[in-house]
Amino acid sequence: MRYLLLYKKEIFYQYFFFILFIFSPRIHFFQIPGSTSDLRLDIITMLFFGALYFFINFSNFIRAKKVSVTWLVYILLIYISIIYILVSRNSIYAIFQIFWYMTMLFAFFLSQKLVINFSFEKAIYFVRIFININALMHLTDTINWRVFGNERIWDLAYGFFEIPSPFALVLGCYTIITLMGKFRITKVEKFVLLSALLFSESRIGAGAFILTMVVLSRYKIWFMLLATFAYFSLFFIDSYLKALSFLTLTIDKVSQDPSLLMRVDNFNAMTQWWESAQTMWLGGGVLSHMDYSIQFGKPGPLDSLYLKMLSDFGLISFILFIVVVATLLINNSHLIKLNFVEIISPIMFVAIYSLVNEGLVSVKSGHLVFFLVGLIFWSAKADMSNRKLKYNACKKIVGYEG
Repeated sequence: MRYLLLYKKEIFYQYFFFILFIFSPRIHFFQIPGSTSDLRLDIITMLFFGALYFFINFSNFIRAKKVSVTWLVYILLIYISIIYILVSRNSIYAIFQIFWYMTMLFAFFLSQKLVINFSFEKAIYFVRIFININALMHLTDTINWRVFGNERIWDLAYGFFEIPSPFALVLGCYTIITLMGKFRITKVEKFVLLSALLFSESRIGAGAFILTMVVLSRYKIWFMLLATFAYFSLFFIDSYLKALSFLTLTIDKVSQDPSLLMRVDNFNAMTQWWESAQTMWLGGGVLSHMDYSIQFGKPGPLDSLYLKMLSDFGLISFILFIVVVATLLINNSHLIKLNFVEIISPIMFVAIYSLVNEGLVSVKSGHLVFFLVGLIFWSAKADMSNRKLKYNACKKIVGYEG
């Protein structure tokens, strides 16, 4: 009993620091030497969360029994990390980047602890509050700007995320989970989330969301009608709704779109950089894209998760990442088959979104996505285990009575 209380107390501390990190605003302190970002309050609280999680769980991780598939995944990830650090020009920052990515996995496994020891509803409670606060902040700015014609309130626009793409990623992933999964929310909350997403000014966020809902959702007819209505509405309103502008894209518009052309140019620059720097197979390490990627006239991100992985990790590690993902999917194929829509829909949304954005590996937005997908996955796994226990118990009762 005492051990159980201590264990739950440890989980509470991990969850507390995770929520503290999630609610931490992006307060900037100073530029980190050798990096492209500032030291911010949310990065500091992320490090606290990661250090606490690692400290509490490391001994349990070492003692835990691991099946062959788990060992394969760990070995591949360790190999990828070592190569990444060795090829990086700044090894210290590369180690920091690896730990940054590890904190996202910590968020995924934290959701397992919360689902098993508490409940799905309790685990998502504070994240639900956070996402709704962000949606309302953004809608307040949108109404003030578009309805009343005032200047934008930039402190409220896109909530705590400050920019459209990570805001749309988290909002879209959470909205899909609430519409597809077992977690239910009020109609008012659904309206707020959908409105904030459609006015998020993120074309890929809104586009990936609607495409996912049309392909996998039981509401596909409603979303096809919504997309059709939105398409015709764009011809009769004066305002430019950037998030919905993907509906009016034609081949000519796509071929002339500055944002897409910038990504194509960066891809071409990356292939030339591969040849000149001989980095195609092992990658260039942390921030390698800064050698060639140009965004709005100065060095900047590639704005594609897949291109970023190819640039930083190289083709060999990129293929190994695919092997890791495929191994995990195959190993959990029965679970996925039983809960196909609930598990695959957020993954499909993120996969489409990542074609032209790096939000999945950004601070906070990536952590929230891993946490939300983890809640769905571990909840489905717990339900399957409970069904097995009930089935075996029934078999024993029937056998005993027989």
